[in-house]
Amino acid sequence: MYSAFYRYINMYPLVHEDTLPSENIESVISAYSIFEEREKGTFYNNSNTSAHISMQLMKVADHNNWSNNDFDSKETNYIAIVISRNSIDEDLVVNILIDIAEKLQWILFEEDDGEGYVLFSPNK
Repeated sequence: MYSAFYRYINMYPLVHEDTLPSENIESVISAYSIFEEREKGTFYNNSNTSAHISMQLMKVADHNNWSNNDFDSKETNYIAIVISRNSIDEDLVVNILIDIAEKLQWILFEEDDGEGYVLFSPNK
């Protein structure tokens, strides 16, 4: 899905059934000062970051069919991410997301009109 205002990005393991402990993922994300966890499993930008960021950890049965209620405090296999376009910090945020995906060894995929595209894959 394309939006002139937001980028829709997803992060998930190479094998759908694989999960990581939610606590481990929260630790990786919390290591970056631009994120703050306001609810368990949900991160937003801090007040010093110009880009709007929303990240939600989930355990889903299907990457194409999920809801905001799919948070699992024990395991995660999907992270839904929304960031604003055209902000000063947009490139910084994307580079940090790539770094997080690399640390987790997960795919970072951006939705777009049509097929979308991979921003990072551990296979590359």
